Amino acid sequence: MVKTRKGSIIAALALLGGCATYDSPFVHKSEEQLEAMEKSGLIAAGKFREGDYKGAEQIFTRLAAEPTVSKPLYDLERASVMLVSGRHEEAHELMMKTRGDIETLFDKTSEERAMSLWHGENNKVFKGDNHERSVMYALLAMSFLERGEWEDAERCVKNGLLADSMNTKEVRYNSDFALLQYLGYVACKRGGRESDAAEYQREMQQSLGSRRIPTGLGTSVGPLMGEAELPDAFLVVWCGEGPSYVRGGEYEEIRYVVAGHNPYNFFSVDFGGGAEYVLPSALADINFQATTRGGRKMDTVLADKATVKKGMAASGNLLLIAGYACISCMGSDAKQQLVMGSIGGGLLLLGCTFHIVGSCINAKADIRSWKTLPAEMLVMPVKLNGAAADCRVRSYYEWDNVQCKKARLEASANGIGVKHVVISAPACGFTPYDFEAELKAIQNYGNYPSKNLKAEIEL
Repeated sequence: MVKTRKGSIIAALALLGGCATYDSPFVHKSEEQLEAMEKSGLIAAGKFREGDYKGAEQIFTRLAAEPTVSKPLYDLERASVMLVSGRHEEAHELMMKTRGDIETLFDKTSEERAMSLWHGENNKVFKGDNHERSVMYALLAMSFLERGEWEDAERCVKNGLLADSMNTKEVRYNSDFALLQYLGYVACKRGGRESDAAEYQREMQQSLGSRRIPTGLGTSVGPLMGEAELPDAFLVVWCGEGPSYVRGGEYEEIRYVVAGHNPYNFFSVDFGGGAEYVLPSALADINFQATTRGGRKMDTVLADKATVKKGMAASGNLLLIAGYACISCMGSDAKQQLVMGSIGGGLLLLGCTFHIVGSCINAKADIRSWKTLPAEMLVMPVKLNGAAADCRVRSYYEWDNVQCKKARLEASANGIGVKHVVISAPACGFTPYDFEAELKAIQNYGNYPSKNLKAEIEL
């Protein structure tokens, strides 16, 4: 009987503690350690936006070295560095592995910890939000298009659209990631499936039309192309800083989405110093995708935790008040003093216990995010006819050209060539017009037509 009672007590304590009786495949990190890892990730993301890809990758690689619950996140961020560094094969292999982790990896221990009263949400395995999974599949789709694997590219498109449509706040935002629909159009067109391609094109036009964005040729046809031609290269420009999260609420149980920062009005590109084309926007407005989604099941769990925590605090206060009132009304009678003192002391002890237990309840929301994502991805389809083309991508702020990057597009041997270029928001804002920088750029690169040049960086 004693053994049974002991076993029951141990099991109850384990349940209350949110613990499990079996081993987890993940290396356990405390919530303080996970938060510290995210701070390091923010430093790495800053290096990424500054163009220090080697420094960023070193930090992300260190963070992903152990199989923690945040490893899929840091692997995605490592893949971002590989893509913009031109290491597409490495990025493809890493994204495929990470996709498998995000879609199939489930750890009961970490899930139970995140759902329990005593631990925050960041104890669970990072799976990414709707927009993050959608972007992952869009990047994978472009990777498969680069390899000429049209069917696999379309599978990624379908998975991305499914991720985009899950748990949306409003029905009208269902599956409206126009970039995925455009990539589906290209994959089906190149694969010879005209009817499916037409359906993707119709969906893309509907997605853009629902936001009152013009759906002319600028959204699907780039320079050097005719209406009936398909691209053999994509110029993908990562613009600004992507969306992030902050905590709110009395117990930090509410997670708010903060739109990323993209200070530029528009972007343009020229090929070989020729005509300047405005880059088509809205195909992958990641800020829009992030801020129009919601309805997570975990939001309800966190709200319930906060309610319990608030209830424990309120109950504790009532018990303390009642206990104080009993002690205050003891009177002069010894017997009455003993009774009222005992009752009052018990109520005070119970009130303190409620406060202690309530303070141990953790309702903190998870604010981990894919920190290397841009606010928007601009995709310019180009027809190279098997050749290569040098281009310059310019960003404009109030009609002033404030940043310019050079890139070289090359057609893929089997599929569609892809070139990723990052244009981030300047860390210290825009500098005044600088004649010396202008002259230096002209000397280095020839007669450059910009009027207010901040920097020119050759990739």
